[in-house]
Amino acid sequence: MNLSTCQEDLMLDQYFIQFIVKDILYSGEYTLEGIARYTDIHEDVILDFASGLNTEPLASSLRKIMELHKSVRAALYQVIGKKLLAHLDKSINSEESRDTVSSSPQVSSMTIKKCS
Repeated sequence: MNLSTCQEDLMLDQYFIQFIVKDILYSGEYTLEGIARYTDIHEDVILDFASGLNTEPLASSLRKIMELHKSVRAALYQVIGKKLLAHLDKSINSEESRDTVSSSPQVSSMTIKKCS
């Protein structure tokens, strides 16, 4: 199957909750029932996330599952945090070293890709 980068990104976004729930289960620290109890989300809903039947969780459900994942994979989140801080530090240092200073504030824009 040949997918464009954009299509791969959309697929990852769509199944993000499934990957997170499965990773928690693979860690062996929680069962399906344990995830349901900890997050206060019905076990059937957790099963739908894990199986990929529900790929659009409520924000509150996603937050609870992400918090659990962060506790299960603390080392992973520490590495991600360190990389983000290093990138931010590098970005700040490169801006400080610029010779020109703009008198107007910089505005960044975000574009949303749409795959064809």
